[in-house]
Amino acid sequence: MKRNIQNEAEYKQAIQRLEFLTDKGEAGNIADVELMEIDYLSLLIDAYVEKHFHIAQPNPVEHLKYILENKHMKQQELAKLLGISKGTLSNILNYRKKLSIDMIRVLHCKLKISYDILMEDYELQH
Repeated sequence: MKRNIQNEAEYKQAIQRLEFLTDKGEAGNIADVELMEIDYLSLLIDAYVEKHFHIAQPNPVEHLKYILENKHMKQQELAKLLGISKGTLSNILNYRKKLSIDMIRVLHCKLKISYDILMEDYELQH
């Protein structure tokens, strides 16, 4: 078996084989060795995707802007949830102030935002 996927063609072949095996597994006609192949192909594909298609997580500020827009939430509502003034929230959204640990906890607990996103570092603008 291969040690890793070298190029786009091999990546596509691995995807096709994984889809075939997955379909076969759903039909109940799969051998133990094929189950092991599914695991192995999944690891190879994940490694290739991570190396070649890595998508960076948004920083906390961009994610907050996304939440405001997509949840149709007003800045005033978010400020109240965080226990801060609308001016402080404005400073955060304009990269003039960072989120505090308490704000991060509230955002994680109340809005279910991942700590990985909330703890991402970002530059302030003066």
